[in-house]
Amino acid sequence: VIRTVRPHLSRERITEAAFHAWGRTHFVQTSLNLVARELGVTKPALYRHFRSKDELLHAMEADYATRLLDFVVRPLRARTAASGDATTGGQGADAAYERHLEDVVRLYLSSVFAFFDEHPFHYLFYVRTILGRRRSTTGPVGDALREHDALLLQLVDRPGSAIPEECLLTVARYLATSAAFWTTEHYRRSIGRPPAPGQTFEPEAVQLSRDEQQHLIEHGVRHVLHGFLASAADVDREAVERIAWIQPAEVRERPRVLDAITRTVLEVGYGAATVERIADRAGLSKSGLYHYFRNRDHMLAETLIDGQRHFASLARTRFGQLGTHAERLYGLFVMISSYAHHEPSAVIVENWLRESNIEVQIPGDHVVELQRIYAFVSEMLVEGQLAGDPENGFAILTFINFLVMQELGNLDVRTARPDRLVDRIRGLFHLFADGAIPTLESNGADS
Repeated sequence: VIRTVRPHLSRERITEAAFHAWGRTHFVQTSLNLVARELGVTKPALYRHFRSKDELLHAMEADYATRLLDFVVRPLRARTAASGDATTGGQGADAAYERHLEDVVRLYLSSVFAFFDEHPFHYLFYVRTILGRRRSTTGPVGDALREHDALLLQLVDRPGSAIPEECLLTVARYLATSAAFWTTEHYRRSIGRPPAPGQTFEPEAVQLSRDEQQHLIEHGVRHVLHGFLASAADVDREAVERIAWIQPAEVRERPRVLDAITRTVLEVGYGAATVERIADRAGLSKSGLYHYFRNRDHMLAETLIDGQRHFASLARTRFGQLGTHAERLYGLFVMISSYAHHEPSAVIVENWLRESNIEVQIPGDHVVELQRIYAFVSEMLVEGQLAGDPENGFAILTFINFLVMQELGNLDVRTARPDRLVDRIRGLFHLFADGAIPTLESNGADS
């Protein structure tokens, strides 16, 4: 009698297989059949360990949280503890603190890069399912993020100083956001969209040499510590805010179908925003909805383009009233945040843009118009006002949008008072323009 040896299954083994099976498709396809095929078992065998796909996804979140602690948080805590405290008072304390802060930023960026480089499927999981969402406060991910944030807060603090805790929190979040964006910019460019049908993503194809990794890390260290504005920018914050702040009346009412899409996504999320639900919200039949759009992806793409066009028209008017490039740069921070304050679906759309795989065909005339409106960023790079590669204008614009949206994700943007929102944006722009060292110094590091 020939007995078939069944592979030993466990929750851990299934979870690891899911990272690989779904990661090859950029987590766009999350069928349990793919996981069963990866393990060489039947789909019912998986149900003995996980009752549903959602339960498996929760296990993957817990696995991600564990690895974040093991590969980033705890090694960073151990390495900084071993290096001693360089932030005490006495002669030369300022220089010692700046060296300490530089070491902290370099260690943190190196740890994040090493984590993602060694676990590329966890990187993709992070981008597709965690990044851009409102921060989790429950479960393993919430616990890991609290431990992560507490460590960063401790590391950027300076014992005996009068730096407000809110300022320290902003700097810590800015460091984490910068690491999330810049240390993975290589992956963002190299991986691109999910593979075509029949193809899979192989992480070995995008690995960097040690020298290339170090270049990206030092790029991040420089900008986190010293900012992006190569020369001091004289920006009258209040004057720019009066011009750039978008008023509620300017956020026009969406057409009925687009409004139904937005409200449905806000209510149930993208995965559950079915054509049936959207049609019901719009007061149409499913066939009636298809009179406007080919499918759900087409609906969401149209929603994105519609919002982009309207925001671009508001930006064009305001940039025309702002005299300098630096004022326009700060005005962009203000416009993004105030628009999201009055139209919270803007945050949802940006989250979707990062996590979904919907092919959005941007009309050529719209692309040309966007290039014309934001040409000042490229001009700042070429003229040396903005630190960075002259060909990196789009990346910097993306980073600004990402930075603001991440900060708004930590704030209930729909109910936040405008003055509270302005304080957050001023802090972010200060960090973006001047870096962490001047920001901390101006908030009491010399006290």
